[in-house]
Amino acid sequence: MFGYAPDHETVLENEAEQLREAVRRLLKDGEPVSRVIDDWNARGALRPRRSDRWRVTQLRRVLLNPRVAPIIGEDAHGRLVRMFTGRNRQQLGRPAEHLLSGILRCGREHCGQPLYGAHKGGQGQPPQLVYRCKKLAGSGGRFRGCGSTVVSMARADAWVEEAFIAAVCGDEFAEALNRRRAELLAGEVTAAQVEEWRAEIDELEQVLPTRFAADVHRTRHAELQRLVRQATARLLQRPDLQALLDLPKAAAELRAAWEEWTVAERRVWLRRVLHHITVLPAPPGTHHRGSDVAARLDPTWRL
Repeated sequence: MFGYAPDHETVLENEAEQLREAVRRLLKDGEPVSRVIDDWNARGALRPRRSDRWRVTQLRRVLLNPRVAPIIGEDAHGRLVRMFTGRNRQQLGRPAEHLLSGILRCGREHCGQPLYGAHKGGQGQPPQLVYRCKKLAGSGGRFRGCGSTVVSMARADAWVEEAFIAAVCGDEFAEALNRRRAELLAGEVTAAQVEEWRAEIDELEQVLPTRFAADVHRTRHAELQRLVRQATARLLQRPDLQALLDLPKAAAELRAAWEEWTVAERRVWLRRVLHHITVLPAPPGTHHRGSDVAARLDPTWRL
């Protein structure tokens, strides 16, 4: 945890002081978390664990952890918990309201960041809902995009609905589902077997740090970890596979189901069949409103 040494007990004073700075700015000065994050990233403050820069969610997670209370004080920790989980809850993010937020990715070279719903409107023009590759600056570490790629939300949503229906109702999709089901059945592993492997892994991890550990133990440990990863992936895929098999394969029926689904439900179905959709830049001299959306969207399917 940020603020502690690897022994989980010794407080690292330089990291602890950075956390206290955040508390002062949030509670005393009333600054938003995003401003603190932007400042830390800009000035190269100490980085969080396993990341090259701070994000709002990372700092919030650290400050809400009960183990940070001895560093920042019990009273400050209690106030932060109330602030983050009370009336300011709406500031902490909410489920995606737009169909393709996070599913679209910027196709510009050296970017590849997700696109999110946004309002766009020039001088004298009505605001328009679009998907935009959002810039890092001013986002509190939430976004890392180039800020250049934009696509019409209405036209992208309409395109992906038709693409989803065409894909699910196509012969190739049914064949791919049947192949995947055969693969899973051929490599059938029960949850009980996975638990046995995990128990053996725990036993081996008691031996490996000692002088009694041998190559045979290390080899078996690595092999069990590989088997557990593969089996877990298979077991997690089975519900999604069955759901896809149960989908209507007639276009009219599937379209009727799509109309009844909420945005959140549509996103779940899209995630089951799509890795992502790359949004290519609009051709030079073409405004995103007048660009050919179908030519700019390049889907990567899971099956």
